[in-house]
Amino acid sequence: MSFEKPSVCTLQVSLSTWSPKQVRQQKIRGLLSNPAGFNFREALRNTTLPRGGGADGREPVAVKKGQVVVFSSFGLQRRPEYVGPDANYWRPERWEHWTPPEGSYIPWGTGPRTCLGKAFGQFQVAYTLVRLFQEFDSVAEVNHGKNTEQRIRLEVLAKPAMTISCRFNRGDQFR
Repeated sequence: MSFEKPSVCTLQVSLSTWSPKQVRQQKIRGLLSNPAGFNFREALRNTTLPRGGGADGREPVAVKKGQVVVFSSFGLQRRPEYVGPDANYWRPERWEHWTPPEGSYIPWGTGPRTCLGKAFGQFQVAYTLVRLFQEFDSVAEVNHGKNTEQRIRLEVLAKPAMTISCRFNRGDQFR
């Protein structure tokens, strides 16, 4: 994937430039990190969820008023039945022609309890990407022979479980 270097970095450029938007959405989808590893909701009334019950988890499940339901948006956004067989691969270009099924991409939550930091978080990631695109021609992972399999530490927020070393290149530097 190639990127056109923006000449200025404004809110509009940061949030609307297509390629950085693809990278931003892929990052938030959970391959690098996800704003929330786990989330929870308390049932305000007796209800039924369409899946989660039965031996295979595909049957409806009853939730009683006052029960707390814990869910992982990180796990949800990596499920092959929603994302495709390449769900565990870094592919920002997937966002060019793919729209996640409703309810399968909720990194900021949904409904009246959507994360208050959503706009700030999206802008922060977009701004950082645009600035990197302005300054550097390429970036390469430097793994020094280490296992490069991605590992995530799930807490309230999801984080990489190990250091990710990168080399940022300007022009012919380091080539």
